[in-house]
Amino acid sequence: MKNKRLLCCRTLHCKPQAVLLFFSLLLSCRGAEEIVPSTGADTGGAEQLASVRGFYVLNEGNMGSNKCTLDWFDYSTGIYHKNIYAERNPGVVQELGDVGNDIGVYGSKLYAVINCSHFVEVMDTRTAHHRTQIAIPNCRYLVFGGRYVYVTSYAGPVQVDPNARLGYVARVDTATLQVVDTCTVGYQPEQMALFGGKL
Repeated sequence: MKNKRLLCCRTLHCKPQAVLLFFSLLLSCRGAEEIVPSTGADTGGAEQLASVRGFYVLNEGNMGSNKCTLDWFDYSTGIYHKNIYAERNPGVVQELGDVGNDIGVYGSKLYAVINCSHFVEVMDTRTAHHRTQIAIPNCRYLVFGGRYVYVTSYAGPVQVDPNARLGYVARVDTATLQVVDTCTVGYQPEQMALFGGKL
């Protein structure tokens, strides 16, 4: 077989290394990344509301498939826009991430908890443009209070482990978007509530 390959290259008057290099370059080339446009469906429910423009829907996606998506319903037009994140953030690698778990709006920011990607995605509320990601392992749910957002975390990878560490709540400063404190609370903390100054 080796002799046949060499014979073929000699017939074409080229070196085997050149042919390998050529095919390696050819296979490594790829076209421009395509931006998957969002799709809109008219619900026939256009309504003018003074205090509410619309609402976001965070779609979980299948675990391990990196298919979490973000939708937007616009009350003024009655149009439901599906998968807006990829279109509005073409520069973000792997789009929104793996397993959307919770979402909330606080001030001018939209927060989406992306559980298996281990971060909270922070976006602009009006445009859904990416601002930053806050790294929190196996994050689950969030709640807002004062100048902070509180996020529950399993504190480790997504796996069954009898020696797993205790979960915690992370306190994130909404101005700096940095984790400023954590509090261990026990295994697998989920949803929270703020009442009377207590979490």
